[in-house]
Amino acid sequence: MSYNIYTTRGLVLSARPLREADRLYSILTRDLGLIYARALGVRKEASKLRSSLEPYSLVHVSVVKGQVQWRATSASLVAPPSVLDHKKKVFKSLVRGLSLLERLVQGEEKHPELYDSVEEICRFAASEEVGAEDGEALETILVARLLFHLGYLSEKDVPEHIVKGELTRELVAETSRNKKKIIEVINHGLENTDLT
Repeated sequence: MSYNIYTTRGLVLSARPLREADRLYSILTRDLGLIYARALGVRKEASKLRSSLEPYSLVHVSVVKGQVQWRATSASLVAPPSVLDHKKKVFKSLVRGLSLLERLVQGEEKHPELYDSVEEICRFAASEEVGAEDGEALETILVARLLFHLGYLSEKDVPEHIVKGELTRELVAETSRNKKKIIEVINHGLENTDLT
């Protein structure tokens, strides 16, 4: 029996141990949606996948579909979570937004626009343009875009440039100034989910 290997960009959202040496990863991928992939022997010191599949890493990952779940066969690191080591507040804000993403995205439906938006925010957060004080604004943009791409907010609910515009210093500053109003809209959108 032959298996198809799928290689895609992804963001590792979480990892949990399985058996003695395996882990089950939750990975938001550009081409496959949110998948749960098992990596065999990854908790062993000699594992080649170990350093590439840390939570909050951007990766190129290759997976095969088994009878029950995906299995990660290889991965290469694009950007480690350590790029945000010097921005602890920003990192914590992104983690809160990404944990919401993991709870809201259901099934293996492709969401390339959502993935691209999340990757853009993660890359922007690591850039020189972002300071420690920008964490809450980035989290607000991340959650607004997440709810927009999943259909819980529309363009009439929140300004289009917040959910579709290029990520810039000006957009972060505007979001900070209008945070209270945007959060009210976000909270309304969250009421439409099954999480409240």
